[in-house]
Amino acid sequence: MEEKVRDKASGYAGTIEMPKFEPVLKARESHPAEGGAFTGLVYPPLPAQKILELTYSNAFHTQCIALKAEMSVGLDYDASKEARGFLEKISGEDSFLDVLQRVAWDWECLGNGALEVARDAKGDIGEIYHVHAHTLYVRAADNELQGYTQDADVPVEFDPFGARAGRNEILHFKRYTPFSTWYGLPDWIAALEALRLDQQKKIFYSSFFGNFAVPSLAVVLEGAEFDAETENKLRRGFEEMKGTENAFRTLLLSVPFENAQVKFEKLMADFKDMPFDKLTQATREEILAAHGTPPRLVGIVTAGSLGGESEAEAQLRNFVECKIKPRMKYLERRVQLLLRDAGLPEDFTLKGIQPEPPEKEGAEDKGLAALAKIFDGRGSL
Repeated sequence: MEEKVRDKASGYAGTIEMPKFEPVLKARESHPAEGGAFTGLVYPPLPAQKILELTYSNAFHTQCIALKAEMSVGLDYDASKEARGFLEKISGEDSFLDVLQRVAWDWECLGNGALEVARDAKGDIGEIYHVHAHTLYVRAADNELQGYTQDADVPVEFDPFGARAGRNEILHFKRYTPFSTWYGLPDWIAALEALRLDQQKKIFYSSFFGNFAVPSLAVVLEGAEFDAETENKLRRGFEEMKGTENAFRTLLLSVPFENAQVKFEKLMADFKDMPFDKLTQATREEILAAHGTPPRLVGIVTAGSLGGESEAEAQLRNFVECKIKPRMKYLERRVQLLLRDAGLPEDFTLKGIQPEPPEKEGAEDKGLAALAKIFDGRGSL
């Protein structure tokens, strides 16, 4: 597979060989619904539907997405009275942070988020709305952004933010990826195959218990041949034993053939021979590593780390400094574009989430009490 690239400065156009990413990026040939309204679209390096299929397939993955989005947006923000009034007004019946939270969730999950900006008759921002990022496609021509198209029963056209050309506009949030000029990809995309593997493992378990409850067998009759009646009885017997409620029941066979012998040959390995526990641990660790989320924050406490104050504090400190604060700054800069467009002071700062230390510090509570040291002077993440 080849990825086309162009350097705007030099005008160089060439290709990059990417065989290692073929399992992930081959699906880029997927297109939205056909129609004239979709001409001139640029398609993302990985269709959003492929990402959404795995969004809720793993509890740790879903928790990591929600955790980073919620910690980045937080519970409140600092802004001037005029700026706060403006942001809350354009958000309609929802609070501004509620709208920003939805955008941040899409941004963490898909690598893209979107705010729809509607202007009044004077050209000023009148309202903003959250738009599901997986429904938006970029329109581009001559390597320049022309706007966005929303894939729907009746396609909706948007202009880029700040165009002021009469249409509603899209303020695009995206996480940088070298695979696309126009779209982002989430930073956990490196664990995509691990998520798929974990999903297939769960499907296997579900199919196993829902259909057989014992490993698949071959029934072999030596020294004779099954007549139609005996074969039908045997078939009905196995069908009646499907499902978990029939697990470990005994099947009694009477073979009316002299010198005949029935053998059961396994067609698959015993569960005890399958390293599913190791597979589960390996995929879980890869998912957490791709997200950069400390195991403790998603409810995982490894053996030998119980009550470790320094270990817990170091995990959270690194997570806040390396993952949460850069996200907060990015979200703040995007919001400041709205304030700049409205001619308002751009003093918008997210306050983050601050856990409260326990009233009494015990040996096992020191790690939690030390969290206050991580927060900066304004008492936020």
